[in-house]
Formats: sequence, C-alpha cells, structure tokens
Amino acid sequence: MALSRLIARPVNRASETAQTLRKLDFSDVRMMDDSRIAEIGQLSRSFNAMVRSLEAAAKYIPVKLLEKLIREQAADVEPQERELTVMFTDIVGFTSLCEGMSPAQVARFISDHLTLLAGCVDEEDGTIDKYIGDALMAFWGAPGEIEDHAQAACRCALRIRDVVEQDNARRAEAGLSPVRIRIGIHTGPLVVGNIGAPNRVNYTVIGDNVNIAARLEQMGKDIDSDAQVAILISEPVRKRLGNSWQVESLGRQAIRGRKNALAVYRLTGNKQ
Repeated sequence: MALSRLIARPVNRASETAQTLRKLDFSDVRMMDDSRIAEIGQLSRSFNAMVRSLEAAAKYIPVKLLEKLIREQAADVEPQERELTVMFTDIVGFTSLCEGMSPAQVARFISDHLTLLAGCVDEEDGTIDKYIGDALMAFWGAPGEIEDHAQAACRCALRIRDVVEQDNARRAEAGLSPVRIRIGIHTGPLVVGNIGAPNRVNYTVIGDNVNIAARLEQMGKDIDSDAQVAILISEPVRKRLGNSWQVESLGRQAIRGRKNALAVYRLTGNKQ
C-alpha cells in the first residue's frame, strides 16, 4: 500500500497538471517532485522539461493557435481563405525618439511599448501575427472565428489609444517626449494558416488586404501628424460598425501601389 501511494501520487500530479496545460494556464502548474523510484524520477524530470518547453513555446506561438492544436490534436493548420480584419500599428518618428538611447534602453523601450499594445490585443481576442521593430501586426477572425471581428479590432484600437495617452501622461511627468502612434485597420478576404517551409512555418495571413491595412497606418502619419494616436479605417470596416461608433469621413484617398482610391475614415470613439 505504501509503495502504491508512492507511485500513484506523482502519476496523479502529472494527470492534474496535464489537464491544466490543455488550457495553457501556466499560473497554476505544479512541477512534479523527484522520486526515489527510478522510473517515476525519470518521468518527473521529463514531464517538467516538457512543461518548461511548452511555456517557452507559448511566448513565440499565438496562444489561441496552440489551444486550437491541442483541442483538435492536430500538428498543422492548412492555409484557408477567410474574411478577417487586420491591424497595423507603428510609432511616428521612432528614430528621433530613441536618439541618445543605448541599445539596451531602446530594447527596453520597445518591449514596454509592445507590452501595452499586446495587452489590448489580448483583451479583444486578437491574434498577434508579428512584431516588426516598434510596429505590431495583429488580426481578428482566426484561428477562432469571431463574428464581429471588425468591431473587435476597432475596440482594440481605442484601448490602445487610451493606454498610450495614459503612458504619455506619465512620460510628461518624467520630462520625456510623448509617443505618437498610427493605426490602420482593414477588413477583407485573406489566406490564413501555416505558411513557409515544411520545417519552419509561421501562422500568418497573406493577401493584398494586408497591404491595405499597412498603407492606412502609413497614411495616418500625414493625415494626423500631431495626434498622439491616429486611427484610420477603410470602408469595409466602417460598414461593419454600428451606429454607436464615431467616425469621420476623410474622402477617397490614393493608396500607394493601388490604381483606385479608397474611402478612408478616422475612428474617434464609441458611445457604448
């Protein structure tokens, strides 16, 4: 009986931890203790190494994607076409803002800034595609389907505006220059899934509509050059917003690399 309890206790611990890991909740994970029984000790060390590896992977792979793979017990996500909403953000005058900073200070500044933005994306169930220096690219509608993905992206943009303005207030008290960012949001059909070589893939979105979102973000630097946060959205996004959203028409704007002009709007708020 004593031996059976000695064996059963770590096995039960491993089972309980495995159930927690299915939800990718690392806050409640309990590592397995070593054991005087050689086989159980080996199991404990291997299990703990697996937990640490999974926790590390969750920092590089979208958590929602990992959840989908675990839930469906799949090892791959085939590319498929879906209607999605894409958002790009970028800091205006990043080079001049970082002038005089050491490389370590620049890295810390970018990490702090992107942490603020990533929290807003997570709050609105978005998927962070990638960080591009000081810029962020995110999308809504995959891997989990979201009916109001355009509205979710716009809510995220307004959250970002709030946290950036709050952060700028703290920077002003410290005698630092404000951080000004531009956000572009567009909705349209895209291909989403694992893209790349068989041994090295990225879960990402591709298509011309990604370029439009990026162009809208770049356009904000000219249209709202003095604003702390400028949010530009396309006509397809505006059509998916309800009456409570506050938008301002900027007319049809020429988009670099495209023959036809695009109706562009400035997103200013949501009464809800």
